[in-house]
Amino acid sequence: MKLLLFISLLICNAFSIQQTIIMESGRIPYADTILVTMPDKEFENEKLPAVFLLHGWSGDFRQWDKITDLQQLADQYLCYIISPSGFYDSWYINSPVRENIQYQSYFINELLPLMINTFNIDSKNVFVSGLSMGGFGALSLLLHYPDKIKAAGSTSGVLDLTHFPNRWGLEKVLGQYKDYGERYYVYSPMGKLVVSSAFINKIIIDCGTEDFAYEVNREFYNLAKQKKFDIQFISRPGGHTWQYWKESIPYHFLFFSRQFTSYDNKEK
Repeated sequence: MKLLLFISLLICNAFSIQQTIIMESGRIPYADTILVTMPDKEFENEKLPAVFLLHGWSGDFRQWDKITDLQQLADQYLCYIISPSGFYDSWYINSPVRENIQYQSYFINELLPLMINTFNIDSKNVFVSGLSMGGFGALSLLLHYPDKIKAAGSTSGVLDLTHFPNRWGLEKVLGQYKDYGERYYVYSPMGKLVVSSAFINKIIIDCGTEDFAYEVNREFYNLAKQKKFDIQFISRPGGHTWQYWKESIPYHFLFFSRQFTSYDNKEK
């Protein structure tokens, strides 16, 4: 496995402390650019939590930085915020049809270890959230690797692909729906939830009542509750929009922060 690492210059001014990292791997279609936002306080001897934020379909690693103030969230909750690329339409899965889209293996075996080793991150306090396709990816990672991800969130997540066949480049990573319809369900968080046993990890999902994904999110929540998962569902007016995600993501950080154990929460 070829793995190259290039670290850019640190951007440090009155507004942001950010660093970009570029990785190459045979598990991904092209180099991954990762934006890391660091808290403004120094903690030399104490490891901090990390929150990975996954972007939506057709987005890139800068999407979350455009939607919300990542620096303010990193400073408020004393955590690293890591925004990797989802390669436009990878759906953050291990594709059964493309050898160079093995995103989950890349995330767990390469990206996550590199972030932990490069920054002052507590490996026991790793969280993932995302919007739309990114919400799909975040919950998929948690359901596949609950030993690596402490909790996950999804805002406007597309949680069951069978509701939306032949859209968003899904045939590129899963094959044609008419030929592999069952695969679309098995690879969805909904399909994974059906065969999963409840665990201690916590989940937060939210979706606007005017969003096309609202009913899918409600179905996911109801099934998770039936299976005794620890899940919180926030439902409020809104659509599949940047404004909605800007307003929703602070709730995810508040939810995650209540599970941070690497520093004294009283400092917040």
